[in-house]
Amino acid sequence: MVTVDAGLPYPHNISDTPANILILEKQVANDFSAALFDVQMVVSQRERLDFVWPLWEIFENKTTKSMKVVDAFIEPIVADAISKMLDERRRFLKKARGRYWITSFKLPLISRS
Repeated sequence: MVTVDAGLPYPHNISDTPANILILEKQVANDFSAALFDVQMVVSQRERLDFVWPLWEIFENKTTKSMKVVDAFIEPIVADAISKMLDERRRFLKKARGRYWITSFKLPLISRS
């Protein structure tokens, strides 16, 4: 499902939501916003705990589960943008080779570390 189709998330204490909005619990956009909120809460707790926060998370990283949801939502968007950028570069180089004597140009290798 596309994010625009999900409708806006409303606060839990609002009872007057528009009648034409159907909010389902399993929509990707709602999952993303809930996971992002969870990550923000954990990071804000880390800030409050200052230098002791690694001890608070000594057995597990509290953001791992939520970041999987966030990454699953964001990574396809970023991958598509990188793909479009590389395609534009290839088209430019194809045009430029005939005009400016560009004989070789290596595209940057993008890998996830």
